[in-house]
Parts: sequence; structure tokens; C-alpha cells
Amino acid sequence: MSTLWIITRGISNEVQAWPHGDVVLVDRAVPDALGYYRAALEYRGETADPDAWAYLEMLTRAHSDCYHLIFRTQLNPQIPLGTNKIRDGNQRFRALADQPGHVGSHEADGLRHVAPWSIHLYRLHFHHDHKPSSDTQRPGTRPQ
Repeated sequence: MSTLWIITRGISNEVQAWPHGDVVLVDRAVPDALGYYRAALEYRGETADPDAWAYLEMLTRAHSDCYHLIFRTQLNPQIPLGTNKIRDGNQRFRALADQPGHVGSHEADGLRHVAPWSIHLYRLHFHHDHKPSSDTQRPGTRPQ
């Protein structure tokens, strides 16, 4: 199941990054994979196996507890797709994936901030002279 691989690979990459910084920025957080799967099912007129869906949802919700903030951006159909790489131009699927409840909102209900980027803007301040202490994040523990 490709969605399971995408979710577990994302978790693995994030866990690998935790000990190396005070802040880890993630593009395409774990809830996105479940949201895209939901959109794909709707696009194809299919339903997920209930047991497989329950497992994917449990895994996504459990890992989402590790996020302090998550931002949901919305596509602006007036802005053309970038040309820096090959992109799927299927506008119907893009519209399904962009609906609240598909990517990054329903799958992350328990997060502190889930909102369109245009509504909430957060600033992160980085201090170049700050060095994390050795006990900031130990491997195998969840971020505080």
C-alpha cells in the first residue's frame, strides 16, 4: 500500500531530523498522505478497506501529536503551476485534494493550529548563536 509507505517514510525522515535541530520544518507532513489518499478514493469513486483505513488514520493521528504547528495552504487557481518540475495538471484531482477535510485538516484535528496560510502567519525567530544542548532531544523520544 503506497499510502502506508509514504506515511511511514515521512515519519522516519522526521524522527531522523529531530536530534539535529530545535525546529524541524516539514513540507508535506504525515496528514497530507492520508488526505491525498482520501481525495484519490473520491476521484476514482472507490472506498477504502475499513481496517486499512483505521490503521492509516490511527498512525497519522498518533504521529500528528508530534507537531506543534501545521499550516494548510490553499491553491490559488489564478496562479499557474510552476514549471520548475513535471507536475500533474489534473485540475479535478487538485480541487478535490485542496478541499478542507481532505489534506491536512481532518487528519490533523488535534493540532493546535490548522488554518489557511492566508489567515494565520507565524514567524519563527532563529538565533545564529544558539546551540542546542545535548539533551534538547534524545533519539527515540517525542519532541516537547
